[in-house]
Amino acid sequence: MIEKTEWFQDMQHQNRLSGDGEKKEAKFFYREVKPNHASEIKNKNLTSSSDIRDIKNLLKDIKSKLRYPTHIQESKMNEAHRKWVTQILGEETEEHDLVKKRIIEDLLREFCDHLQKRQREKGKYAMLILYKSSFLLTHVKAEKGLSIREAEEEIELIRRFLDIDNILSAALFEAKNGELKFSHFTDTGSSTFRDFIGVAERKYHYQKKNVRIISFYEGTSGIECKFEFSNHELEKKWIQSDKIKINGNKLKINNHQHHIKEIRWGNKNYSNPNFFKSEFKEYIYGLERQKTRYQELRGITKDNSSFFNDITDYRKAVEIQKKGEKEIRKKGSIPQDIHVIYADKHIDIDINFAKNIFRDIVYGNKCSIFHPSEKIASKELEINNVSLLNIEKTQLSPEYINFLNKLHNNILNIEGETISWVLGCVLLHIISQKVEKPFKSGINQIINLQQGYTRHKETITTKENILIEYKDRDDLSKDNPCKSIIENIEKESKKINNKVFLWGVDEESRSINGLRKQRWDDDRIGKLEDKVNEKLRNGDTIVSKFYFFSVPIGEKNEKCILVGVFYN
Repeated sequence: MIEKTEWFQDMQHQNRLSGDGEKKEAKFFYREVKPNHASEIKNKNLTSSSDIRDIKNLLKDIKSKLRYPTHIQESKMNEAHRKWVTQILGEETEEHDLVKKRIIEDLLREFCDHLQKRQREKGKYAMLILYKSSFLLTHVKAEKGLSIREAEEEIELIRRFLDIDNILSAALFEAKNGELKFSHFTDTGSSTFRDFIGVAERKYHYQKKNVRIISFYEGTSGIECKFEFSNHELEKKWIQSDKIKINGNKLKINNHQHHIKEIRWGNKNYSNPNFFKSEFKEYIYGLERQKTRYQELRGITKDNSSFFNDITDYRKAVEIQKKGEKEIRKKGSIPQDIHVIYADKHIDIDINFAKNIFRDIVYGNKCSIFHPSEKIASKELEINNVSLLNIEKTQLSPEYINFLNKLHNNILNIEGETISWVLGCVLLHIISQKVEKPFKSGINQIINLQQGYTRHKETITTKENILIEYKDRDDLSKDNPCKSIIENIEKESKKINNKVFLWGVDEESRSINGLRKQRWDDDRIGKLEDKVNEKLRNGDTIVSKFYFFSVPIGEKNEKCILVGVFYN
C-alpha cells in the first residue's frame, strides 16, 4: 500500500502545473542492459529547475536528430509493445498510473532483452523519460565509476543520460491531437533497435548528416572524448584544409592528437578510419551511385548475348548498342572537375572523352580521375592539380611519387606540345601499373586513342634534359637489344635516379623516325621487359625495376616510340 500511495503521489505531483502552465516534473526510468544482480529497474522524479532544463535541452537536441515520423499503427512493432506504448501515454488516474509504472518496467525489460552483442556491453543502459504527453526511449552509453557513494553515482549517471553525445539510439513517442506518432534515430549499425520499434532499414535510408568521431583523450584507452561535425563542416576542415587531420588511427585537432576508437556516420560504425575516409569522399564527391551503375553495365557485358553488345563510355553517359537498338544511360550528377571512367576490357571509351581527360593531364588543369571498379582511396595520389582518386598514396614508395611529380613538371614546363603529349602517355602508363585490370584497360584505351597527334618524321623542338634522353631506333636493332638497354641503364643510373629513354627519336635531329609496331608488338615488348628486369635483379646496378612499353605515332598506328623508364 505504501508503494501505491508514493507512486500515485509522485504522478499527481508530476502532472501538477505551475502558474505558466509548465509541468515541473519528469519521470525517469533506467536499467543497465546486461542483466546482473543490480540490474533492477530504477526510477526517479526529476524535480529541480535545472533537471527540467536538462530534460528540455535533451529533447531539443534529440528532435534535431530525429527522422521518419511514423504513426504507431503503421509500424511493425510487436502488438504487446504497441499496446504498452499506448497505455503509457493514456489517461492519468490513480489505478491507471499504478499499471503504467509496471508497463514502463515491462517495456524496458523487453527492450533490454531485445538488444544484442555490443549493445549489451557493460556501461550501456536502457532509459525512458516520461514528460508531458510524450516519452523518450533510448539506448545510452554511460559508464559508472566516478563515485563510490551510490547517491552521487546515480546523480552522475543521470547527468550522463541527459547528454546527447551519449545517446546511441532513441525513439520519441508523442500523443498529439488524438494521434500517437513516433520518430527515431540510431547511430549504431545494428538493426535490433529498429526491429524493436518496428521499422525496416530498407524503408528508412538513414541520412548521413553528421560525423561523430569517438576518441580517447590521451593514449589508447581511458577517458573518451567525442567530436561531432556536419558533413559540410568536416569537408571544409578536413578535405579542403588541414584544420583537421586524420592519419591512420590518429585525429589531430587544435594541435592536440587523439587516438580514434571509432567513427559513427549515419547508421554505420567504422573501427578503421581509412574505410570511413574512403566512403566519406565518395559521398562528398557525389560518387556513391557510380559503383552500382558500373556493376549494372558489367552485368550486361557478362550476359550470354554480349556478342551483340557495344557499350561506349562518354563524359556524362554510356551508350549501349544491342541488336540494332540504342540505349542511353546517364551517369548521374558528377562534379565538373571529376572524370568518371567506366571504360574497361568490355567497355570502349569515346575518343573525345579520352582526349579531354588527356588534355587536362597534359595542360595541368585541376581534375580528378575515378574508376568505379575500385573504391576511393583514403589518401588519394595527387600529382600537381591531378588527383587519382582510386590510388592509395600511403601504399606508394617515395621514389615512385617523386618520379611522377618530376615527370609531370616536365610535361607542364617543357617547350613543345609533341614531347608533352609523348610524356603524357608515359605518365599514364606508369600510373596504370598501380591500378586493377578494369581501370588499367581504360587507361590503355586513353593512351592508344592519342595516335595521330605525334606524327612520323615530325621534329621534336625540345632538347634532351636531365630526365629525357632520345635514342636512335638502330640502338634496339642490334643483335642483342637486352644488352643495349642494360648498358644504357647502367650508364645513366650512375649519374641520376630516374630516366625516360625514347627509342625512335633521332639523337641529332630529334626527328621522329619510330619503329614498326608490327615488329614491336606488345608480346615482344613484354618479354624483353621481363628479361631486362631479371638481369637487373641479378646484376650490380642499383636499379630494381625497368618499365618498357610503346607509344603510338601516326594516323594509322603503324609505328611507335619505344619508351624505357627507371627510377630509384
